[in-house]
Amino acid sequence: MLPSMTRARGIGVFLLGVALALPQSVLPSAQASVPCGEIANGLRLSLDVDYNAHELLFYIQNVSDRTQVVDLGHNSIPVQLTVTLTTKDGKVRDSELGMSSAMHAMGAGIHEDFVEILPKGMYRIRRAMDDFTPLPAAMEQVRVFPLTALKSGDLMTGNLRGKGPKCWTGDSRQHQICWEGQLVSNTVQVN
Repeated sequence: MLPSMTRARGIGVFLLGVALALPQSVLPSAQASVPCGEIANGLRLSLDVDYNAHELLFYIQNVSDRTQVVDLGHNSIPVQLTVTLTTKDGKVRDSELGMSSAMHAMGAGIHEDFVEILPKGMYRIRRAMDDFTPLPAAMEQVRVFPLTALKSGDLMTGNLRGKGPKCWTGDSRQHQICWEGQLVSNTVQVN
């Protein structure tokens, strides 16, 4: 085998290893045709449901020509992502459903969860429905999992609220302006 072919194969194996080592909660995804909400400051949000895995799939799409740095939350939990649930009879829940980073604290203190989304790129975030609880969730309350009791015809809409104005980038070399704003996804009707 030629040295150049061996080197190319080695690089391919290395890149595959890097891809497999990425966190499962936030993965770069190939550009896909998915229904999204309105564009806000160059980003838009999509929500989908994996009924087999009982998970929600969020897609954050960067439609701008520059890298967007997005703050998703704390302790590797995307607490900035919430879901608005509307029952099939048209009643909106008292509060949004979200996740608590305090219940998943790791290491010493809280660390931010920033992702850099390349121009025209997209990130996919998979989260179990069991992770979503009513907000604000008091620590002393018994946890309930309302998304596990969804009924056919219920409606879900995803939300992402950007913090800012500055955050630490993943390469740890400099501060950059974070994306700021509020994204609202498409509305998904439960099967």
